[in-house]
Amino acid sequence: MNDQERLIQLAHKVNLEISRDVLPYWVKMSPDHRYGGFVGQITSQGTANTPSDKGIILNTRILWTFSAAYRTYGNKEYLDLARRSLEYLTEHFWDPRDGGVYWSVSSKGEPVDRTKYLYAQAFALYGLSEFCRAEPGTGPMEYATRLQNLIEQHCFCSDHNGYHEVFSHDWQPLNGIPLGSDELSSKFSMNTHLHLMEAYANFYRIRPSEVLASRLQNLVRLHTEKMFDPGIGHFYGYFDQNWERTSRRYSFGHDIEAAWLLMDAARLLSDQDLSNEVESVAHKIADSTLREGVDHVRGGLYNSGKLGKVINSDKEWWAQAEAVVGFVYLWQLYEKKEYLQAAESIWDFIMNKVKDTTLGEWFFLVDADGKPYREYDKIGPWKCPYHSSRCAMELRSIFETVSS
Repeated sequence: MNDQERLIQLAHKVNLEISRDVLPYWVKMSPDHRYGGFVGQITSQGTANTPSDKGIILNTRILWTFSAAYRTYGNKEYLDLARRSLEYLTEHFWDPRDGGVYWSVSSKGEPVDRTKYLYAQAFALYGLSEFCRAEPGTGPMEYATRLQNLIEQHCFCSDHNGYHEVFSHDWQPLNGIPLGSDELSSKFSMNTHLHLMEAYANFYRIRPSEVLASRLQNLVRLHTEKMFDPGIGHFYGYFDQNWERTSRRYSFGHDIEAAWLLMDAARLLSDQDLSNEVESVAHKIADSTLREGVDHVRGGLYNSGKLGKVINSDKEWWAQAEAVVGFVYLWQLYEKKEYLQAAESIWDFIMNKVKDTTLGEWFFLVDADGKPYREYDKIGPWKCPYHSSRCAMELRSIFETVSS
């Protein structure tokens, strides 16, 4: 079997898993038929904790997932769920006075945490723009356009060429508040800027302009020039206002995810010089991730490293999915067999260790040997269908490109 045939086989297996298990799980389990929107939490044992607060990240990632899934697979049921998410976002998460989205609401849709994280605004823009791609000419364009303007108006720091990340409900800047327990407090973070770039790229697809192209190009160069260390082949995650790193830790999942997202953004801008620069960075990332982050004995991708060593050998579901996409992207560019082999190996690890063959969907986190941590959510503020579903849809797109 040649490499192209192996890619076709991998793309088929991934799409089969997503269309037969992952998406149907979310169709059945995620809607909150009592309070509206989607359930805030389902445990790994399958127990829905209701009533429970609802997080904006989960809602916007559901919006993106089912909008993209409808575009890809044409299932009307997916469009219905995307509309459900859109309606809940605009009715409950959207701030009717100052604009933007809150971090969380109660089970009844009342604001609980009105903090406006740039990370959340980015995912709202990502989801809204994807819905506009699924149903062109519909209402969300107004929300998406206003949100992108609010981000530039309130978040961009011209003095330091970066985006402030945390605000009060009325857009007053707050000191860095970490998004989660494994995040560090900092002025700028790679994670937030990466997902803002992802959102701007998707918005550019539906409303291109010279101004937005300039902002997107700037975000790409911030990654390649400020966050990336060519000496080690990794992105650092946290920075002060002068873009000096505040930690030497790096995330293998964010590294390989950034590699393909940067390539996608640069190609979208049709800037050959930028594409060449990004491809060089992505090549180094793929090699360092393959060398340090991939578990060549047990399979899968480790969580994080520092100074050339693995410091967290657990393996999160989302990082595995991004590694499959990232290595296939880089194989498509360089045809290095080791990249395709890594993608195939990590997918096998997902199917053998991360997939919950009893209750469906994927476990949030497994240890180095693939044993699941069952205290983590199956559905929750950070557990969503976005990474795994996007993996399938990206591989389908790559396969169609290669086959044409």
